[in-house]
Amino acid sequence: SASMPIDERTFLPEWKLAKDPVAEALGAAAEDADAVTDAARDAARRVLNLCSAYPAPEITVEDSGEIAFEWYKDKQHLTVLSVDGTFLRWAAMLGPNNPISGAMVFQNELPPEALDAVRAVI
Repeated sequence: SASMPIDERTFLPEWKLAKDPVAEALGAAAEDADAVTDAARDAARRVLNLCSAYPAPEITVEDSGEIAFEWYKDKQHLTVLSVDGTFLRWAAMLGPNNPISGAMVFQNELPPEALDAVRAVI
C-alpha cells in the first residue's frame, strides 16, 4: 500500500508557518516601521532562523528602528534580543537580581551569552 506523504508543516515551529513574522510585526508597528532599514529587516529574519529551535518570540518594532524579539516566562525571567541592521543587543532578567546585557556587531551568529539567556527563560 502507498504511504501517505507526511505534511512537513507538522514538524515546523508554529512561527515558521506564518508567511513572514517580521513583515507582520512591521505591519502592526504602523509609523514605527518607517524607521526600520532593509538591513534591520534582513538581520531580524536571520535572528529568527538562528532561534528556530526555540518557542516563537514576541516580535516588536521600536521607534528607534530596532526589531526586538522577546521571550517571557514571568516577571523575573525574560530575554530580549534586538537588531538594527548593524548591532545585536540583548538584555535579560534571569531571576531575582540577575540582569545581564550585552551588544556586538551582528555577523549572522548569536553569542553564547544571548543564546543562554533565551534558553534560561523558555
